[in-house]
Amino acid sequence: MQGPQRVSPYCCGSNCVAEVPQDQWVAMEKFGSFRELLGPGIHCLGPDCCGAIVNLRTMSNRIMQHESSTLAKLSEVREGLFVKAVVAVQFQIDPDRAHRAFYHLANIEDQIDTFVVDAVQITVQSTGQGSMKTAIEKNVYERLQQVLPEAGFKVEKVLLTGYYFADAGVADAEKQIARARNEIEATKVSAEAQKITAVKAAEADADAKQLQGEGMARQRAAIVEGLRESFDREDSRLNANKITELLLVSQYYSTLKDITTGPNSTTIFMPYRSKAPAQQLM
Repeated sequence: MQGPQRVSPYCCGSNCVAEVPQDQWVAMEKFGSFRELLGPGIHCLGPDCCGAIVNLRTMSNRIMQHESSTLAKLSEVREGLFVKAVVAVQFQIDPDRAHRAFYHLANIEDQIDTFVVDAVQITVQSTGQGSMKTAIEKNVYERLQQVLPEAGFKVEKVLLTGYYFADAGVADAEKQIARARNEIEATKVSAEAQKITAVKAAEADADAKQLQGEGMARQRAAIVEGLRESFDREDSRLNANKITELLLVSQYYSTLKDITTGPNSTTIFMPYRSKAPAQQLM
């Protein structure tokens, strides 16, 4: 950012009339003495002769950005290591102190560089690597807020746009640490998901087995009821031994079905001699 710029005479070699753009601050001087700040629009400034009486200086009122780059040494326990920090400072002229911006500092950017380097050096030596970015932004902002308002400027925002270690080995180590932390968090989330999946699968299996048991119980009850009705008939040829045998055969084939439909089922050869089912089940 350049300092205040003198304005050439507007008309007929004099500054009797001035036009101020919307994005500019204009300071009016008479005989070299500051008189007032001019807002946007047309202003009649009084008699002037070739700019000898009335002088005008202009500065932008837009938000400006200046980047400062500094190399800061880490604490003594990390001797020989440096942090390269690039800090972007966004600032503009304070409307309540705009006249100070014209006459207080010769070069605002040099002033910003000085305080940024000072704040970064202190922060790097006293802050852990994990929280260094936030600490640098906070400390630089607070440091500039102490000095820039007196010069007629206000700080809008401070951003750490570049942050890396001068030693490539340390930079790689930092990346590995960050990667390891992310992997730990990912492992925790994955383990929690697997736990939920296992619990839900167990609950579903328990419900399925409960329903299967209820179905088998109803099936057995229906078989027994049918056999009882047949046994109660006068012309029935069934007796207690026949009913027992029928139940055993039914249970036998039900068992064979369960064996062959299992997830790890294999072919099983079983003898089918006379009374074989009853003998195998008893």
